[in-house]
Amino acid sequence: MPVAKYDTVCTLLSMVTSLDLELDQMDVKTAFLNGTLDEGIYMCQPPGFEDQEHPDWVWKLLKAIYQLKQAGCQWNKTLDDFL
Repeated sequence: MPVAKYDTVCTLLSMVTSLDLELDQMDVKTAFLNGTLDEGIYMCQPPGFEDQEHPDWVWKLLKAIYQLKQAGCQWNKTLDDFL
């Protein structure tokens, strides 16, 4: 996981202060959950959330979830498209 160096953060904050700019931040831990999936991915019903009428059905994911191998790739694609 990429981590910013302390010197880089200090330099960035000093530039923002000296140039009277605005600085925003983003929570990267939950950013993966905003990636829309391009392909059909299905998962079993997790324990505690089973549908009593259809216990053998699977769920089609519309958004990425934690520990999904495609989550990082999809978030990167979403960010690239936005920028």
